[in-house]
Amino acid sequence: QKKCLGKMGDISKGEGRTVLFVSHNMSSVKSFCKRGIVLENGKIVFNGIADKAVQKYLIGDGLENINLKFFDEKYKFNDFKLNSFSIKNKNKIFGESIVENQEIELIIDINIFNNGQYDTTFHIYNEFGEAMFSFYDTNNEAKLTFGNNKISCVFPSDFFQSGMFTLSFFLVKDKRTAIFMERDILSFNVVDGQRELGVYMGREPGYIRPQFKWQKLL
Repeated sequence: QKKCLGKMGDISKGEGRTVLFVSHNMSSVKSFCKRGIVLENGKIVFNGIADKAVQKYLIGDGLENINLKFFDEKYKFNDFKLNSFSIKNKNKIFGESIVENQEIELIIDINIFNNGQYDTTFHIYNEFGEAMFSFYDTNNEAKLTFGNNKISCVFPSDFFQSGMFTLSFFLVKDKRTAIFMERDILSFNVVDGQRELGVYMGREPGYIRPQFKWQKLL
């Protein structure tokens, strides 16, 4: 069992005391603490700034198959070759936690060896393996063409709830035949962003938070 502990800032300011805050709520840790300690099986495995402690708690030491994955020659076929899949907050670097209140960008690097029509489709699952939704490039704005292709899909801020998700990938040829499919090709973890003191720190039910249009009629 892991625990993430932090040194609280505002509460201990000017009082000459240190407050030890123990929580599995990463939003609270990021909001309340400047430093964090991660314990694993009773031993300290990290001691440093709070953001890095949250990252260590959630994804450990490696990013392979979590947020970033490179593909070897086993993923080279007659029609295409997968090079890499990656996901992160837009305009952020890999190694930082993916937070829910910023845009999240999925980037696919793929080589196409023929001039046929190729399309991508994705399914997203939660940590229980339940299908959440599917998505694809409906307007064909990131059309795959002969040669190297780097395509990007951006999820709006506050779309995902915090949690672990997996991505399944389909490559469809001529809009009728799936020539490649792999379940759980990439995993990614979304954490709660920092929130102001006094606001709700918990997690709402569900896995996504679609933004609907509201208006007052009277």
